[in-house]
Amino acid sequence: MRLNSKISLIAGILIPSFLLPTTAFAEGYYDENWNYYEEWEITDFHSDIEIAKDGNVTVTENIKVDFTNEPHRGVARYIPFRYENDYNARLNFISATDLDGQSWDNTVYETSYDLVIEMRTLDGELLSSTSDYIVKYEAENVINHFGEESEYPHSEFYWNINGTDWVVPAEKVSATIQLPEKVNSSELKVKCITGKFGEEYDNCEWSINPDGSIEVNSTKTLEAYENLTVVVGVPLGIINPSSNLVKAKWWILDNKSLMIMPATFLIMLFLWWTDGRDERTNKNIVMPHYKPPQDLHPTEVGTLIDEKVHNQDITAAIIHLATQGFIKIKEVGKSDYLFEVIKPLKGAKNFETTIFNQIFKKNEKGEQRKLSQLKNKFYKKLIKIRTQVMNGLVKEGYFKVSPEKTRSAYSILGGMI
Repeated sequence: MRLNSKISLIAGILIPSFLLPTTAFAEGYYDENWNYYEEWEITDFHSDIEIAKDGNVTVTENIKVDFTNEPHRGVARYIPFRYENDYNARLNFISATDLDGQSWDNTVYETSYDLVIEMRTLDGELLSSTSDYIVKYEAENVINHFGEESEYPHSEFYWNINGTDWVVPAEKVSATIQLPEKVNSSELKVKCITGKFGEEYDNCEWSINPDGSIEVNSTKTLEAYENLTVVVGVPLGIINPSSNLVKAKWWILDNKSLMIMPATFLIMLFLWWTDGRDERTNKNIVMPHYKPPQDLHPTEVGTLIDEKVHNQDITAAIIHLATQGFIKIKEVGKSDYLFEVIKPLKGAKNFETTIFNQIFKKNEKGEQRKLSQLKNKFYKKLIKIRTQVMNGLVKEGYFKVSPEKTRSAYSILGGMI
């Protein structure tokens, strides 16, 4: 079969309500994936396929499942969209109901290869007889066109009707294919095949109905993992090829990973162009600055230079407090220093207050603390101090947002990509 992933309907996602005697297992169907004997079966699988002029395909499947020997709450329909040449069909779920049109409790999601439709009873009740599942969905990008350069110019529809991942037999598999317009039988090319993945047998037949639709049927029970495939070729012009714009959209969706690098470059270029460039100045003009702008403290100046609050920037705040006459620093011994309060701290910036209070607990004149006494204690406030420094610079207009937050956001985005 042409699809890498196989179309499957797996009722085994829901555990039966009871275990059958071991003697009953001898008549069941062994599921190699789950190491389990399946006792349910598919009695009929019919697919109505309508191909529109623009190449879009609407599929309505009537799947009759017999749970007499093994009750279940529901089934799951796996519909692959990944083809061998690495392009994807576009599948759009429409509905999943019973014969009366009542919707099942449906869960629809995509895996790397399949559109998965899980259908369960609304009240969680176990089904112990025959149930019908009417599944309807649309498919795009499933028609191949072979131009005049080919030996046989035509448009081709290749479709796996029931798939090659069944763990139980399907007594009858069939499909009715409606073309956009009636085609002369002499211009139609139809082929059907059966078998497991990679096999090609002819246990099937096809015919043309009076209305021009094509009927395909299996001629024997399809055993577990066997599938019915149909190939229909029609003259060029019966089905219109997709526009280049639509093809480009599909290519982008199929190759999203290739778009990440140029998209990232363009985003970063835009951010640099709008916010990252320094204002232009005359290179011949020297603009000396004798004081930090607006009386910024050393910690803030160091942060502005590289947009990071380093440990030496925090240390500079202690030296700055000493130059302002709040504390005195005295060397004691070869590798230790004594800090002493000269006057209580008042009117300092919040990060300086945090640093001061981490050294001195009372903020009283004469209070002393050795550097060695701060070991394994001062680091606990580093995150708070860095945050206060950054928030202060943002508040004063030196940064639009905290550089730390911007770097974190880019790191998270990069990790997600």
